[in-house]
Amino acid sequence: MTMPPMQDMPSGLVTFVMTDIEGSTRWMRALGARYVGLLQQHNRLLRECWTRHDGWEVDTSGDGFLVAFADAQNALKACADGLQRISAESWTDGVKLKVRMGLHTGFAAPHGDDYIALAVHLTARITDAAHGGQALLSPQTVAALPVPADPAVRSLGRFRVRDFDAPVELWQLEGSEVLAPRVVPADRHNLLKPSGGFFGRRSEVEQLATAVTAGRCLTLVGPGGIGKTRLAIEFGLSATEQWPGGVWFTDLANVVSGADVPEAIARSLGITVRGTVDASESLLEGLEARSALLIIDNAEHLRDATSLIVGTILRKHPQVAVLATSRQSLGLRAEVVSRVGSLAIDRRDEGAPAIELFCERAAAVDESWNPSRFDLQVVAELCRRLDGLPLAIEMAAARTSGFTPSEILEALDTRGATLGTIDPSVELRHRSLEQLIDWSEQLLSSNERIVFQSLAIFAGNFSCDVVGAAVGHHVPAAMIPDIIWSLTSKSLVCTEQAAGSSRYRLLQTVRNHVRNRIADDEFDLAVRRLASWYLDRIGPGLALHRRWIGMMADELDNVRGLIPSLVYVDEPTGQRLAWSVATYLDLTEPYGLAIAEVDRYAQMLPKRTSERVGLLTRLADLQLRIGDVRHASMTLVEAADLQQAIGRTPWDDVSVERTTGELALREGRYTDARLIAEQTLESRPTVRGQARMLNLLGISSLILGDVDSAITAFEGEVAAWGALGIEALQLSAYGNLAEAFSQRPDPANAALNQLRCLDLAVQYGQPTMIAYSAITAAQLCASAGSWDQAARLQNAADRELARMGIVLLDTDRAQSNDLLAAAANHLDSTIFAACMDDEMSSADVLSLTNQTLVGFLQPQPADL
Repeated sequence: MTMPPMQDMPSGLVTFVMTDIEGSTRWMRALGARYVGLLQQHNRLLRECWTRHDGWEVDTSGDGFLVAFADAQNALKACADGLQRISAESWTDGVKLKVRMGLHTGFAAPHGDDYIALAVHLTARITDAAHGGQALLSPQTVAALPVPADPAVRSLGRFRVRDFDAPVELWQLEGSEVLAPRVVPADRHNLLKPSGGFFGRRSEVEQLATAVTAGRCLTLVGPGGIGKTRLAIEFGLSATEQWPGGVWFTDLANVVSGADVPEAIARSLGITVRGTVDASESLLEGLEARSALLIIDNAEHLRDATSLIVGTILRKHPQVAVLATSRQSLGLRAEVVSRVGSLAIDRRDEGAPAIELFCERAAAVDESWNPSRFDLQVVAELCRRLDGLPLAIEMAAARTSGFTPSEILEALDTRGATLGTIDPSVELRHRSLEQLIDWSEQLLSSNERIVFQSLAIFAGNFSCDVVGAAVGHHVPAAMIPDIIWSLTSKSLVCTEQAAGSSRYRLLQTVRNHVRNRIADDEFDLAVRRLASWYLDRIGPGLALHRRWIGMMADELDNVRGLIPSLVYVDEPTGQRLAWSVATYLDLTEPYGLAIAEVDRYAQMLPKRTSERVGLLTRLADLQLRIGDVRHASMTLVEAADLQQAIGRTPWDDVSVERTTGELALREGRYTDARLIAEQTLESRPTVRGQARMLNLLGISSLILGDVDSAITAFEGEVAAWGALGIEALQLSAYGNLAEAFSQRPDPANAALNQLRCLDLAVQYGQPTMIAYSAITAAQLCASAGSWDQAARLQNAADRELARMGIVLLDTDRAQSNDLLAAAANHLDSTIFAACMDDEMSSADVLSLTNQTLVGFLQPQPADL
């Protein structure tokens, strides 16, 4: 469809495009007077693109353009069209003309036939960062595009762009040559230096400096506990200046599934997985033209998946290097294997690295540790018996609080801990670590041994009370806290502090060793017991209660690790726990990541049950959050068919109907959504079902202009969630009620209910609802004529929602645009531009929103 010619210069939210010919001075000198003809040809081609896509040519000074667009999508298409035509054009004199382009979106209003706005200035900085033949986009422009963008764009990473205070994630238009922007990356690494000294491996760090090269993978191979991770981190910290694209560390220790490896690496690099895009694709796109070193730690348990993605990375991006740590090689052609040796014990004094490590760790356990020369000689012998393994040495050093080095050495000798397999295919140092764990276990009581072996079921850290579920009736529950403490003092369990309470974890090497020795039937029984314990505390029936949210935060890694085992043990229970994880991710995670994880659960747990109905509708709900109507529709069809054949979700009797109504809202079928709500309510659902359908009824009524019905519905929703004690959902009902009162209009009641929403949002840590509260505050300010504050609040809310990947309903987005356009008309352009460029912190947004709402609790004077 051909759009009519634009009559007015764009105002409000404007996308600016700036272009520049790369090497224009060089061409001018080479062509002389003929350069004028080339420039005219260039201008004609690009002007046709601007006109075709409704761009307003603001300026064409020199060899570049400044063009304004009312729609970011049109701006992107115009740039794609322009770059394609420039590339395909036959230029005179053998010239290969290349044009750089930059796009930035901000609020601006025309002054005569020009713009005076910070957004124009920032567009120039984005353009300066581009190469010829490349179009770069600011995050503000990407946020203004539909998902997925058409044409497609890809993230190049975060960079420091002149005149932008904070690092900027730059995006590139697909189809043009992928080049690293001409600015400095914002972050050179994400490495954290471990506590304690680094002993005896400086020469190895220097060797790595020459061995780690672009296009290759160097794998540090050795037994668990030999110090591969520490060596990799020390080298990475020393190499940041040699890798312009940064040094990025990914720990796979707590990654359960091979499918999660690309996402884990992408997250470490700060690469956004947008919508339902495959994580591998996003990772590969994000690495374009980045000369980076990737450190991938603890790869052994996900060897095949790690090999696959590393091989793909090196094949597609030869400018990238990979340093991996594993118990075995990854099996890649482009791989160099470096075996990490033990710490040296070359002198019987504190100068030997192994002895230095023992003494430092012993002093950390006991501040009074002051070894004599005799003690140091025994320590040297002890380190030899432990084959210089850092983890084994640290475990032994931890015992100095209760034993002398001689007593520890005697225990090794008398209990045969150094004996074991003589299989020459098993590396001696590997045998030593296994033997140390075996020896430590031999020193345990029978109850301690039972508890210790049961801990292998936990993928993350754990509390004493949950251990009882894994152990079962084999050990009295009252004994477990003392046993855990005993295991901690013996360095078999590590202590972690979380929110003032103690939690515990097994070292990964210890956990793997113990797990391999547990019979499968015993492990399956422990899985059943633990899953039942979790269902009683964080199952769907308790979802979103205050205690449920806190416990899900604590146990998330353990529940994630349990779900794959339930595929073979109890799939319906796995579906229930997967639903709980999905609901928690809905509150806490970026929606793209949440969708990817929940989709894996849906594929992992395909059994046709009523529990699966709930899991599928939860997935569809998440897909609708980002406006992915196509995938949500497909998911919902499967859920509806399954519900008809099997039955409703036990804990959510209106799951299919509510999601169907949400889909209708997304598709603009507001009357259909209202009808769905009314018909479902007539069927007398549960209290939870009533609350969900009253929410749908209120939203659809409000959109249709029936404010009184919307208020009645939202008041009923507030009461229903209150009766169920679910404040986490009651807070959104308060927000909806506030919006309805603002449209009545009733500013005092709107402010009162939004303050209730805001208070609960802060308590539950829900930034989404804080942003929505800012929108209501902005609407109240606009209705009172306080346009500067309205613009600041709306802009801040839009930024927060875009950062979280939330796609608003069309009606909500139109309301935001209308408010900002009105503010631009009422305010001086300089003041309006300042409001739009005010990048408030989250704390400042919260403070201003609260202050604004409090001011509306009483009727406002007319001149506010």
